[in-house]
Amino acid sequence: MKVRLETDTAESPSAVSAHARIRSIWIHSLHWPAPNARADVVLVHGLGVASRMCAPLGRLLSERSRVWAPDLPGFGMSPHTGVLGVEEHADLLAAWVEANRLRSPTIVGTSFGCQVVAAAAERHPDACRAVVLGAPIVQADRRTWRQQLARWPRERQSMQLQRLIVEDFARAGLPRVIRTFSAALHDRIEDRVARLSQPLLVCWGTRDPLMTRAWVAELAGRARDGRLAVLPGARHALSHDSPLPFARAITHFADQNGGL
Repeated sequence: MKVRLETDTAESPSAVSAHARIRSIWIHSLHWPAPNARADVVLVHGLGVASRMCAPLGRLLSERSRVWAPDLPGFGMSPHTGVLGVEEHADLLAAWVEANRLRSPTIVGTSFGCQVVAAAAERHPDACRAVVLGAPIVQADRRTWRQQLARWPRERQSMQLQRLIVEDFARAGLPRVIRTFSAALHDRIEDRVARLSQPLLVCWGTRDPLMTRAWVAELAGRARDGRLAVLPGARHALSHDSPLPFARAITHFADQNGGL
């Protein structure tokens, strides 16, 4: 069943809400229909937040594609009592793609969502045709809480995103956020991308203080078919605070791999 989400109409007037039961878990998603589009795109949100973080990017990409943005279990409007690891989230994402009969979508992760997207593409190669990692936060030489927390205060966010984070973190609960990110810190995304069979795009904004250009270049270089897009002036939360350059990079990449 799909219903229009009033809370999201200001950001994305064409978005509708959907729920799907995947392995006994209800997963909520936002969907931007595009009846004449040829391709599907799936957007995966960052840590603690939910699909509405992706609304600005979803609206832009929906000009050419059918866009979907699920809430990972335990976040947003996808209730779940347990805490899932990266691979568990990835397996559910792949099952959700299949249940919605998406046609070999391009899957796009932002921040923590990159961990889930990379794992889904590695473990379920048929679930997607191309992979985009936007601001992959867990840099290989920064896998401790101390290293991560030292950099988080340097990130600049829009007031709208700050309000969204407060609301979504409160809904998810701090213990869930902590345990989820602890699992992400131990997930070696650099090893996963080396095993991907799909084309890979890594995007990094020059105003993102949470990772270095050297790291994202290394990540792109590890893939069999990887490339890096440096987005001047873009922030860490690419899908919300820098959606236009992010959308342009995704569209250009997709045009080289069958189009959106």
